[in-house]
Amino acid sequence: MARDVVTSADGFSAALSGILEHAMRNVSSEMESAIKESCKVGRRAARSNSRSATGTGDGTPPWRQGRTLEPGQRYPKGFSYKVVRESQTSVEGHIGNRDKPGLVHLLEKGHALSGGGRVQGYPHLAKAADKTFEDFEGRVHGAVQRGLEA
Repeated sequence: MARDVVTSADGFSAALSGILEHAMRNVSSEMESAIKESCKVGRRAARSNSRSATGTGDGTPPWRQGRTLEPGQRYPKGFSYKVVRESQTSVEGHIGNRDKPGLVHLLEKGHALSGGGRVQGYPHLAKAADKTFEDFEGRVHGAVQRGLEA
């Protein structure tokens, strides 16, 4: 429940700062775990959006149709995440492909062919990013609500 603070008009700014600092301490402790869990969701989505094709055409991305890929393909398995705490109030999460980092951009945006022409991009990581951001917003909203109630 929210706590009641009684103050004069002159002490309003100090009282508000105290309430916000209290909430910030409570929220910052949960922020790193929220980022970590959201990065797990994003990594899972990136892996599922770039699954190995069998050549059957079932749910296969357009750029993989008709191709048989070797078992244990490294591209989907290479997606990983890293949580970096730069300061007490700054935490970042990074999702990328550790095995083939340059391939993500080429597949996402498309690329030119050596004999002329272009390969159309397949935005598989953008879908995962949208899902990650949505999950993170929900987790942060819950953390802020719990921080204000504490």
